[in-house]
Order: sequence, then C-alpha cells, then structure tokens
Amino acid sequence: MINTDEAGDDAPRVFVSYTHDNDTHKALVLEFATFLRGQGIDAELDQWFTDRRRDWYTWVLKLTRRADFIVVVASPVFRQVGDGNVGSDENRGAQSEASLFRELLHSDRETWGQKLLPVVLPGYTPDDIPLFLQPRTADHYSVTAFSTAGAVDLLRVLTDQPSHLRPPLGPRPVLPTTAGKSISDTTAGTGSITQSGGGQHVANTGIVGGDFRVYGSRP
Repeated sequence: MINTDEAGDDAPRVFVSYTHDNDTHKALVLEFATFLRGQGIDAELDQWFTDRRRDWYTWVLKLTRRADFIVVVASPVFRQVGDGNVGSDENRGAQSEASLFRELLHSDRETWGQKLLPVVLPGYTPDDIPLFLQPRTADHYSVTAFSTAGAVDLLRVLTDQPSHLRPPLGPRPVLPTTAGKSISDTTAGTGSITQSGGGQHVANTGIVGGDFRVYGSRP
C-alpha cells in the first residue's frame, strides 16, 4: 500500500529516484525529500518504507505510474548505472529503475521527457546526470539550498508556476501604405536616334527626360 498521508488531492505527486552511493548521499537525499514535502509536494522516498518486507520493483512501478514527476537525483553512481557502465551484478535495483525510465522515455518521449526531472543537489554537478536524461541539451534543476529560493526552478515546474506569464495577443496594427508607381511610369522614356545619312528615328531608350542621338555613316 502506498502511503499518501495527509497530502491533498491536488498536491503534485513526486517519486524521488536515487542511488545509494554512500551514507552521506542517502542522508542528503532524505533531507531533500523532506524539504519537498514541507513545500506541499507529495514526495515519496524508499527510506520511509522500510517498515516491512517489500517487492521493491513492484513498489517502484506503482509510484512511477501514479507520479506527476520523477525526480532523478544526480550522482556519480547513478551516472554510471544510467550509462550502463556497471556490472550486471552491481546496483541491481538502480539498474532496474534506470532501465524502466529509459523504456518509458523511448515509448513516449513527449510525455516522459517532461516528467523525468534530473536534479543536481549541493556538492554535485550536471556531469553526474545520466546521458539518457540529456544533461547538456535539455533542462536540469540545480538545488543550491533546501529553501524556496535555493530550489525555485524545480518548485516552479513541480507546482506549475512559471516565472513569467505569457501575455495575450493584442490586435494587429493597421499600418499606413504609400501608393507606388508602375515600372512603366518610372522607367519609360523616349529618345531620338539621328543617322547621318537620312531621317530621324524615335526610339524608346529607357532614359527618362532626354534624347539619345547616334551619329554614324549608313553602310
């Protein structure tokens, strides 16, 4: 059974996915998840579900299906697992989660590309994000402190509060126009060609306001 405590029906549901790099990292992720719940985010973390024996893969599947967002906490081990650079007998739980996320992303990139959120906690860098989550060519979210100001970019996404609202379209302006002249009005001209041996011939020379005279001997 998934415990939702007193979270309201409209609270964003977030599954926090991470690797157990070491005890310090686990404690940092616990503090981060606790902070999210204090911000009205219905965050779920494995460390709150150790009261009995569980099928952890089924547990992950249930939380993944119900979550509005999956927060993937960047770390060196998660990068190695996500990139497939660990042995098949290492970090098996994390490998299962990373495989699940890759499968979902591949099956429906438009949906899961927006739901899978790479998060960089204090002390880590974007280089700790697995490549399948596009650390350089898509958004990631740096949390500099466990405060509203330190996690503002992530909180805006989780609570659907953009920093600027797009204004509505206004009416198109009616711009003045100037009547133009036709090509024949601006380029047409006449000129006379006078030949030495005879009469004068009038020709359209294309030169405005003048005659063009040619003198020469008739063959």
